[in-house]
Amino acid sequence: MVRRIGLLLIAISFILKVEAQSLSLPYYTGFDSISQQAGWQEFRLGVVNSFNWKYEPGNPPPSSPNSLFHDYNVGGSPTDTTDDWFVSPPFIFNTSAQLSLKIFVVTTAGTTPSDYFGIWFSSGTSNPASGNFYELANLTDMQPQYQWLDTSIMLTTVTDSGYIAFRYGATDNWFQIYIDDVNIIPNNNSQTIDSVNIIPNNPTTLDTVKLIGYTFHPYSDCPMTSSSVNINNDTITVNVSHSLGIMPTTCISIDTLTIGILYAGTYELTYHLADTAPPTTYDIDTIIFTVQQSSGLQLSDNSEPRIKIYPNPTNEIVTIKTTSTRPQNITISIIDIQGKTIFSETLQSSVKLTKTLDLSTYIKGIYLIKVETPVEQITRKIVVE
Repeated sequence: MVRRIGLLLIAISFILKVEAQSLSLPYYTGFDSISQQAGWQEFRLGVVNSFNWKYEPGNPPPSSPNSLFHDYNVGGSPTDTTDDWFVSPPFIFNTSAQLSLKIFVVTTAGTTPSDYFGIWFSSGTSNPASGNFYELANLTDMQPQYQWLDTSIMLTTVTDSGYIAFRYGATDNWFQIYIDDVNIIPNNNSQTIDSVNIIPNNPTTLDTVKLIGYTFHPYSDCPMTSSSVNINNDTITVNVSHSLGIMPTTCISIDTLTIGILYAGTYELTYHLADTAPPTTYDIDTIIFTVQQSSGLQLSDNSEPRIKIYPNPTNEIVTIKTTSTRPQNITISIIDIQGKTIFSETLQSSVKLTKTLDLSTYIKGIYLIKVETPVEQITRKIVVE
């Protein structure tokens, strides 16, 4: 009996020691190295089979070489329900924070009632069997499938020991989840990327390719003070940093950088918003674009954005302004973080159109505003405070 008590005390002491080592924010992992995988744990509460959370390439991941992956129970019984949790190390949340990540969903015939993928949070313990976790988002039916989707969730709990968990459930239905580029950024001093766009929209080998980066900063003014562009075959890495003023108000920076004339092919561009360029990265965004072989005719670059959405962040009214060379139908949609369209309206535009939307009844958080015309589609991330 004495020996068993001694072992129990040692186990409890070890758990307390591990869970006390909370990490400060901001935090990033692409699950690509031992240091990026450190502190993550798996808990298997359902039927234990040979398919669990693991690191593997796949699809390919936005950050190489790995992503976090869970396969379905291939050849398993339809009555055996998997309930696998992948839990982060503990983090110190001195204020609210934004969780952003990329998710890739694969099914062959749609989901079943037994399929589940969600993101959970606990401010007490890393073990989901304790019952301290609560659901942040049910992302089982994220659309479209077969592509990496950006997802953002606002974390509002203040705690010195907070855990993020990815929960996967399934039986024998083909249901696969990939996760990559997990960022947690505190809101008290956050610098975040709103969007990154390439111009012209469909570049050719005769075009000088440029990018426009839209970024948010907690103090004004926020001019870009340094930038670098590194091209390595089909991989482009961009680092930018800004100098912040002393006025505590949201500052929006719109920065244009020249990439140059590129060979025909598909490119992956990673945009780092950093304190210095690098090492302290606040936010990362990745886009993929294709340069077409030119037919020999040089087209004028008139593809600068013709759609403006402001203010951002907002707590009530947002204004959308568009300009075009001729009247055309314009569809405006609002999409929540689970990919559900919660508002859509099609308007007959003149050459110039101004539309105001009242978001005062919306829950605080991050939404996507999508503006579609017959010739282009622009999506912007907007924060409702």
